[in-house]
Amino acid sequence: MTTDWKKETGEHFEAHAERLLQPVYPWLLKDLNDFYARSLVGRRILEIGCGPGFMNPLFAEAGLGEIFGVDLSMPMLQKARSRSDWSKTFQIQANASALPFMDEKFDLVFSRGSIFFWQNLSECFKEIFRILKPGGMALIGGGYGLSTPVEIIEPIKDNSGSSGKKSSIPRIQFDSLLEISKQCFADCEILSAPKRGFWLKCFK
Repeated sequence: MTTDWKKETGEHFEAHAERLLQPVYPWLLKDLNDFYARSLVGRRILEIGCGPGFMNPLFAEAGLGEIFGVDLSMPMLQKARSRSDWSKTFQIQANASALPFMDEKFDLVFSRGSIFFWQNLSECFKEIFRILKPGGMALIGGGYGLSTPVEIIEPIKDNSGSSGKKSSIPRIQFDSLLEISKQCFADCEILSAPKRGFWLKCFK
């Protein structure tokens, strides 16, 4: 049986993430902080493919300013709104290839797991470049994060593997991804590690 995450409800993904992925999210924030190498306090961030908003409380605790999330799924966005501070967190239904924001609005763009389903990578990266401020960073990838301890990753992998379900998540060709991203960003790098996944780090 194959799990098609593109067609799953917000409730299904939330249950999966709540059960398995919660210990990973703080380490994704650590990766973001480490790669940005500047204070996150007061920065404006956009999360593409925010899902049910598990990163929102962590972004807020880190002192980020306004926190925006976009997702194609309204059930996901409704879940995200339930765990958000409405004074500085905003959820919007939108496609990564047509982001409804003014130029140079964000200091940071973050996305974990959604790039596998972006339909037009070139248009998506043009949009990300457009909405980032000069000096801003995009951190886009998939997996468990590069700083996450192995003792957190292994139980998740064991649990996932025991379900008997085959993932339908498409694979990413790193060479092609880097070539496309460099059409917009001069400063791009892919960082990856076995069994951990990857991050594409781009500075404007």
